[in-house]
Amino acid sequence: MGPWSAGPYHTGYYALLPVVELLCDEPTRWDLTYIILNRLRTLRQAVDDFLDDNDQRAIFHLKLEPVEWQILQDLEVVLEAPHAIQQSMSSESTPVLSCTIPAFERLVKKWKDLAQRFAHLAPFVAIGLTWTDKYHDRMNHTGAYGVAMFVDPAIRMSWMNDNWDMVRVNKARDYILELVRLFTLIKVQL
Repeated sequence: MGPWSAGPYHTGYYALLPVVELLCDEPTRWDLTYIILNRLRTLRQAVDDFLDDNDQRAIFHLKLEPVEWQILQDLEVVLEAPHAIQQSMSSESTPVLSCTIPAFERLVKKWKDLAQRFAHLAPFVAIGLTWTDKYHDRMNHTGAYGVAMFVDPAIRMSWMNDNWDMVRVNKARDYILELVRLFTLIKVQL
């Protein structure tokens, strides 16, 4: 933490703010929007005081109104769920692919709960859910995720049994059994 002085044009108060920089967007980090919003809101007092300074009259019009800060906070709340999921999926100590569907379905559940609890966030969540539906469809067209969960000793079929309807569990089980059968046939022929 470091002191922030409002400067000679203000009341002269000091506030303790974290010593951090504003961030620039990077296309390689998809959760960076959340981090940027969080950082900007952390530095709100310093940003507002900077734009209020007489030396910044040329850019004063860029100062955010309180309602705009509230919208940024709402976006940050919505983006917090995928950020947390992304962070958990970045762990090198876990077999990442086997955790993909459970993490993805946690995200969908968190977003649906958020939209139900806070109706004003529902439009933002709806945009995210549109994308999750597309990805969910893609994941359903490959058995790789189910196989990865099955071969993970910590998961096997237990997560599927606890979280999916029987039709989906049976489909995954049948796919895995068919792969094992094919692998056995290939191995015998070698």
